[in-house]
Amino acid sequence: MDHDKLVAAARMILEAIGEDPDREGLRETPERVARMYAEVFSGLGDDPDASLKTVFCEKYDEIVLLKDIPFCSMCEHHLLPFTGRAHVAYMPDGKVLGLSKLARAVDAYARRPQVQERLTNQIAAIIQRVSEPRGVVVVIEATHTCMTIRGVKKPGSLMITSAVTGIFRSNHAHRGDEPDPRILRAALQSAICSSTSSTTRRFAAGISSARRPAASTQHSAWPSRATGSATPRGGLSTMKNASRTTRSA
Repeated sequence: MDHDKLVAAARMILEAIGEDPDREGLRETPERVARMYAEVFSGLGDDPDASLKTVFCEKYDEIVLLKDIPFCSMCEHHLLPFTGRAHVAYMPDGKVLGLSKLARAVDAYARRPQVQERLTNQIAAIIQRVSEPRGVVVVIEATHTCMTIRGVKKPGSLMITSAVTGIFRSNHAHRGDEPDPRILRAALQSAICSSTSSTTRRFAAGISSARRPAASTQHSAWPSRATGSATPRGGLSTMKNASRTTRSA
């Protein structure tokens, strides 16, 4: 990253808006901005594959879910930050990933100019490629300052994106001892949307019901985080595309 160019660019911006970059309060600002950009765009120099190099052979074939991974990224359209949480789940097929590596994969892709839709797909794709699981689900919820402090100015709005692969994406009824993908998705959405205190109970109940015959399964919509009620659209139980976006205000 070219530090001198970043310093010069920050100084030019200050001059362009009519400020004096040499006054006391702004004298060190170009340097600070240059260091800040080097930090928030550090993912450009990272190899995301390296973040997932720790893989263990384990006979575990149930869902692994790491939820509430905080992240900060930069909208490539306005160079304004968007922040939120990522929820990453996968069903292993003989290989499990080091737990912290899932969070590192999120950061490797988040710390670069991004759009949330692409970020979601990239995280799911690398987990699918490196660990070759039976399926992956990534859900990201974030607040974008490009629409909360400028333009439409809608503070409190939340953008939710998802990427679904493998067994979670199928909408066909399961056969034999195969888990029903529709109930797996419902279990995941319940775990992600529930409070920490009730996550384990609700998640376990959902996964248990995934082993029941398809005829007895019920589909649920995405529960509202605020009220616990079902919303009319979205949710892992209705996803068919690799990435679907839901915006709520």
